[in-house]
Parts: sequence; structure tokens; C-alpha cells
Amino acid sequence: MLAVALVELQGPDGQVVYVNPAEVTTVREPRGLNTGHWGAAIKCLVMLADGKFITVINPCDDVRKKLER
Repeated sequence: MLAVALVELQGPDGQVVYVNPAEVTTVREPRGLNTGHWGAAIKCLVMLADGKFITVINPCDDVRKKLER
């Protein structure tokens, strides 16, 4: 049996997003908040191995801590 430990984060509207820590390549704060590209609630971008990213309202420090567990 194979078990995957997923990390629970919150998306832009507060919805629950589950992320596989093994697929995360980069965690960073969003740039260009004043350009209107990101919503005001977005605190962190989580980049994935497949080239996609997830925007979350969790602060990046909290995301990093959850990924390290």
C-alpha cells in the first residue's frame, strides 16, 4: 500500500486545496500585486513540478512550515 501525505492550503476564495509536497518546486510571494494580476488576498504562489502554480491565501512562511512536516 502506498500513502501520500498531502498538505492542506487555502485557495483565493478560502476553498481547501490539497498539495503533494513532493510536487512542489518553489514557494514565493507574489510580485506585481499593484498591477491587478493577483487578487488582493493572494499571499503565496506554490510552483509545481508540472509547471503549473497554485495561488493561496496562506503566508509563504506558513506554507513552507507545512511542507517541511
